[in-house]
Amino acid sequence: MSVHPSGVTPAGRGLAVLAALAVLAVLALLLGGFGLARADAGLTIRQVTVDGVPLTEVRAEVRSGTGAGPTAGGRPGVVIAHGFAGSARLMRPLADTVARQGAVALLVDFAGHGGNPAPLAGAGRDDADSRAILEHDLTVAVGHLRGRPDVDPTRIVLVGHSMGAGAVTRYAAGHPDIARTVAISLPDDGDLPDGRPEGLLLVVGGLEFPGFRATAEGPPAGASGGGWWWCRGSSTSRCSSPAVPTPRSPPGPVVATAQHRVRPPGWSRAGCCCSASRSASRSASPR
Repeated sequence: MSVHPSGVTPAGRGLAVLAALAVLAVLALLLGGFGLARADAGLTIRQVTVDGVPLTEVRAEVRSGTGAGPTAGGRPGVVIAHGFAGSARLMRPLADTVARQGAVALLVDFAGHGGNPAPLAGAGRDDADSRAILEHDLTVAVGHLRGRPDVDPTRIVLVGHSMGAGAVTRYAAGHPDIARTVAISLPDDGDLPDGRPEGLLLVVGGLEFPGFRATAEGPPAGASGGGWWWCRGSSTSRCSSPAVPTPRSPPGPVVATAQHRVRPPGWSRAGCCCSASRSASRSASPR
C-alpha cells in the first residue's frame, strides 16, 4: 500500500512537475534572448537582397571616443563567404568580430544555401557551373559593399571557408583590386595561381583533412620560390606577395599581425603584405 502526503495525489504531483518544467523552459528562453541581445549590443544589422542574393551587413555603431568608428576615407569592407552546406548565419560570429574591429562585414548566402532559393548547379562537385554561380554571388556582394557610403572601396577584403575559400581565392586572383584575401580550409591548391592573388592568407587547422593541410603547407603549383612566408601555431598560415624590399601592413584592423615568421628552406625572402595569427610559434626566429 502506497502512502501519499495529505492532499497530494499522483495526478497533482505530475502537474506540479510539468509546471516546474514550463517555468524552467521560460527562464531558458529569457536567458537565451538576453544572451542574443548582448551579442548584438553595439552592432547594427541590415539585411538586403541584391540581384537575388541575400546579404547581411554588420557594422559597429559609431561612438565618440572609441576605435570602432569610421576612419578617414571610410572603413575597410570585408565580404565573408561560407562553405558548402553552410550559411551566412553560421558565419555571423566572425562578422561580429570583424565589425567590432572597425570594418563593415558583409555576409553572403550563396545559391542553394541559407536564405538563397536559387539552385547551385553542380553543388558539391566544384564544376564550372557551380564556380560561375559562386563568382556571380561574390560579384554582387563586392559591388554592394563597395557602394556603401561608409566603406572605403579601395580596402575590400575577402574571407572564405572551404567552398567559400576556393571562391574568394579565385575571385581575388581575377580581381587585383581586392586588397586582401583570407582562405580558411582551402580544399584545392588548383585555386592558387603562382604569385596571385596578392595578399593571400591561408589558414588550416591542425586536425584538418590531409589534403587541406597539403594545400596550405605546400608551395603553390608552379611557384618559383619567392614571396611566401609561413607562420606556425595551433593552425598553419601562409602569406603570398610579390617580391618587394620591405614588409607592408594590412589596410586596417582586420587581421592580426604575427611577430614571428618562418621561411621554408630554399625560399627567398620577400615582403609579406598580409599577416598571420597571433598564435605564431614563439620558437620561430623573428624576421
